[in-house]
Amino acid sequence: MEIPLVSTKNFENNLGALNTLASIKGTVKKQNVIYQSRVYVYSLNDNSTRSVMSNIDGTYEFFGLAKGRHYVVYARDKLADFNAVIQDRVFAK
Repeated sequence: MEIPLVSTKNFENNLGALNTLASIKGTVKKQNVIYQSRVYVYSLNDNSTRSVMSNIDGTYEFFGLAKGRHYVVYARDKLADFNAVIQDRVFAK
């Protein structure tokens, strides 16, 4: 049984090196096919959680995260075919 994948890519924001805010973006796939799902980001530093619904093309983005902190990114399968898929220790850059 293949699990849905959460592909995450970190990137620098355009506001300059001194800015402390960053983002995490990626694409949700289920059995390697683009999939729309709710995606969560959990801060390992302050135990806060945010969520967004991925776009119809599976893409999502979290803005305003603390740069250099550790996060866990996870998605849930809305059809409940699979459990949550998690990527941990993702750095916001």
